[in-house]
Amino acid sequence: MGFSVSAIIVNYHNIGVSLENCIDSLLIQTVPVSEILIVNNGDDNELTIKDSRVKIVNFENKDEPENVGFGKAVNYASKLVVSTQVVEDKLIFLINPDAVLEKDCLQKLLSNHNRKNITAPVIKNSDGSVYASARIEPDSITAGMHALLSTFSKNNRWSKRYKKLIDVSSGKLTKVDWCSGAAMLFHKDLFLSLDGFDEQFFMYLEDVDLCKRVLNAGGEIIYVHSANVMHLGAVSSQFGFKTRFMTLREHHKSALIYYGKWATGTKRWLSPIAALTLLVRFSFETCKLVLKGRKK
Repeated sequence: MGFSVSAIIVNYHNIGVSLENCIDSLLIQTVPVSEILIVNNGDDNELTIKDSRVKIVNFENKDEPENVGFGKAVNYASKLVVSTQVVEDKLIFLINPDAVLEKDCLQKLLSNHNRKNITAPVIKNSDGSVYASARIEPDSITAGMHALLSTFSKNNRWSKRYKKLIDVSSGKLTKVDWCSGAAMLFHKDLFLSLDGFDEQFFMYLEDVDLCKRVLNAGGEIIYVHSANVMHLGAVSSQFGFKTRFMTLREHHKSALIYYGKWATGTKRWLSPIAALTLLVRFSFETCKLVLKGRKK
């Protein structure tokens, strides 16, 4: 075989059964996974799965905080990727701990993959509906209006346009602008050549940022309609108020970082407006979170 596939799972206080279902689905893939690296990013649950390919990755620096962030955790694990065989290509499959792959998912991804690209499957919610995990980048007005209005109405026309799903009924593939880090396949060499995820992003939008850099380097983001992953969704982030507030804060912080990093020309001059829009949205979402917590 001319390649090996290593799976990386970042585990943050995840429910044991959910994680083990994810691991099981990796172990039975029609294309063998050479190793499964589980980054211990603040989890004390003990795995019951005993397989030599499953390895727990802990940070050597004990001074690191319990949760170092998604991007930093993946970057750390990617440098530890090895292979039990002499191969030309080492690939990394990044997968969320609350996701389960169809048996031939990796095989279908690999059939449409090359070393310059990121390849991603269709992610479905537990009810079978398609999750918007791959998109064409929206224009600034659409993104801004969605950010501002979605707090008050989830089904406003700007949010509908922003979240427009790609039709996957054809079973083919689509070239997109970005895909979710909940499930993506890429070459280790490509990832390291781009210095991995930008660790400015603690969580959220590090995947969008990586995809943009891949596109700028001449690669493509390939969305494979026939490859499927079932995503239970937000298992790691739905605990107490503290965790929910942290995810809300980091989501808005990452949006501001992303805008500041990539905005050019007129968009850069609009940075104060973008920052104000995000602040307004964050304030209202925080109020909703507090009120929801009081009702419980």
